[in-house]
Amino acid sequence: MRSAAQLSLALRCALAFPAAVAAQALARPAFPPGIQPLYREIGDWIIVCDNTRQCVAKYLLGDHDGDTNPYDEDAGIVIARGAGPAGDLTVDVTAGSSFDPNTIRIDDAMPRRRPKWERFDENRGASIDDVDALSFVREMRDAKTVSWSGKSRGSRVPLRGLAAVLIAMDEAQGRIGNVSALGRPGPRSATTTPAPILPPTVTQGPKPSPLAKPDALARSVRRLQGPVLAAHDCDREAGVGDSADPLDASSAIVLLGCGRFAYQTSVLAFIVPRADPGKARLLMLPDPLPSAPQDSESRGEYVEGSYDAANRVFGQYAKGRGMADCGSAQEWTYDGANFHLSSYTLQQRCGGGSGDWPTLFRTRMQPSFRNLKSGSTPSAR
Repeated sequence: MRSAAQLSLALRCALAFPAAVAAQALARPAFPPGIQPLYREIGDWIIVCDNTRQCVAKYLLGDHDGDTNPYDEDAGIVIARGAGPAGDLTVDVTAGSSFDPNTIRIDDAMPRRRPKWERFDENRGASIDDVDALSFVREMRDAKTVSWSGKSRGSRVPLRGLAAVLIAMDEAQGRIGNVSALGRPGPRSATTTPAPILPPTVTQGPKPSPLAKPDALARSVRRLQGPVLAAHDCDREAGVGDSADPLDASSAIVLLGCGRFAYQTSVLAFIVPRADPGKARLLMLPDPLPSAPQDSESRGEYVEGSYDAANRVFGQYAKGRGMADCGSAQEWTYDGANFHLSSYTLQQRCGGGSGDWPTLFRTRMQPSFRNLKSGSTPSAR
């Protein structure tokens, strides 16, 4: 059986994509034209800014001496900031058990401005925003740790790398040198911050007519594609995970169950002429963050691949490990002729909540003219 690292480019990114390579990859125009996303790991933090300049910084414990590590891997601090001069700023502090946010200390001292924390998740989390958040983050910038007392134990979070993360956020949002900056403020007005950017539009293809016999089509493609299944070392039971859905007036998309792994499965995706299943071809969607040239054993294979026929969206969801506290997920929308990237989330370093991965790329869904006539409305992804 293949290792998970051989499974797909997306899973290789989630498991083994080095931070230095990530920064290099995101520096080139790998995503569609426009604002290019930012992903960096610095010290015990990651910074992610999407293609609309929305940014998130997350505490995720980096490499420390395991025998002497005094820090809490279950604790979390998330700093989120919207784009534009009036972009919202929030700070969320979380722990594995209930705690009193009034015990939060910066370098073991009470914050200079007493924040008014709002508790959530049965007292396992606390949040602040606006002026309280701005003062708290700026004080953290120059400190070494944040700590608090919990019902069962205390937590201590290192701030190694946070100052550089905040400067990176300011740079991405165009705040350097103005009064709204977190890492490098200055005298200029907050109004000098660039305005928010609307996500690009992806057109949703027209709704196709249904397939006459989808199950029969999937069985036919499986039978005809035996050599491809063998080349991918597919070991799922025949028929398990197989599906066929209409793609457009002349084609269908067929998914064949392929790999079985410790906590996920994979599918092979094919574009199939409705009238000639023998001419099926693998669906090969570009990964904006390839860690290596795509090899023959991963082309057309997708981790937890699925097709949402109602919205014409193909997606995959690749966990870095079983608890899903790292990984990547992508969606591509079919416009009636081609698939286009419409959503991308990624977290390479493991930690935090299950599936709570920052967004690198987002779009707005625009139904086709035919769909609009039937009453559909645009939506965000």
